[in-house]
Amino acid sequence: EHDGHDGFIAARLEVGADCGLCRTDKISEVDELVKRAQRDSGFVVSHVCTWTPPSGAMTVREADSVLRMLHFWFGFLRGAWAGPVFPQGLLADQVVWEQFSRWKLPESREVESWFPTHKPVPPSSLFKGFVKRWNDPAWQSPLVSAISWFVEANASKTALESRIILAQVALELLAWVLLVETDKVHSRADFKRLSAAGRIRVLLHHIGVTTA
Repeated sequence: EHDGHDGFIAARLEVGADCGLCRTDKISEVDELVKRAQRDSGFVVSHVCTWTPPSGAMTVREADSVLRMLHFWFGFLRGAWAGPVFPQGLLADQVVWEQFSRWKLPESREVESWFPTHKPVPPSSLFKGFVKRWNDPAWQSPLVSAISWFVEANASKTALESRIILAQVALELLAWVLLVETDKVHSRADFKRLSAAGRIRVLLHHIGVTTA
């Protein structure tokens, strides 16, 4: 509802995997809040997200793990750190725990994102693949590093030379984990003999992405 009129907006992102369902809704007043934040210093809470585990309940350890995963998932989609903040645990619509802690949310500026914003996309398969890699001990640490480097490379304040280096290192890391440690299509010695361009090229070829 807005100004006395009811309507629909494309403001929900819903993805799920075996570990749970994530539903993210845009706050209807966010555009006005962003305008205010641009005039004065501060941050804007732009979305509300719910996470529903398959069993309907989860332990504190499981909640911490999910929050950490969502932090990197949203960072990956946004190209900048975007929460989550102010998490609450609900049981029968009652708040049973809240978390207030330090968040990795630097100064917010407009950044580019690969994720389409003006047309519908089916992100469910992407999320399932992300969760699968995240839950793999061989992949979680590389994902944390690669996404962190990607976010830093995408930051508006980062120098162009640094952006190129950070993105290159992230791609080389992912190439190593996929081609050498996971799928074992290259030996360690063969991979180390490749140039940086060669490592990225064989990664793209292996996953079916054209170099163009």
